[in-house]
Amino acid sequence: YLEYLSNLLLGDSIDVNKLEFAVGTFFYSRFDVFDTFNKNHIKLIYNMLNDFESLDKNWYSIFYNLRNKSEDYINDHYIKNKAVNYGNNLELQKKTQCSGMRDFMIEHALERFFGYINKIFTCCILFD
Repeated sequence: YLEYLSNLLLGDSIDVNKLEFAVGTFFYSRFDVFDTFNKNHIKLIYNMLNDFESLDKNWYSIFYNLRNKSEDYINDHYIKNKAVNYGNNLELQKKTQCSGMRDFMIEHALERFFGYINKIFTCCILFD
């Protein structure tokens, strides 16, 4: 998801040397960071956010060790195992009251991405 967000919003691959995670970066950000998002970006990202019924294919494939499987395989696997498997961490937490594996969901990637764009915007200002 981080690579997806970087390509979508910045038109570039993510620079792993500038990837940091600081708690609260979404709430404590430079104003110009939010200029990165336009109406279409917000819609695309919003439509990917999870609810208790959604299948987060990235999270699901990692949590159930299906990383190198196709999207069709993951969809079929989930449909066949929906009674015992969880589609995302929100559903896992709701049904088990276990925190599970929070990483690998779009929500957590977005949170980390704010830290990333704050860092790259700061670096650009310092070196321009």
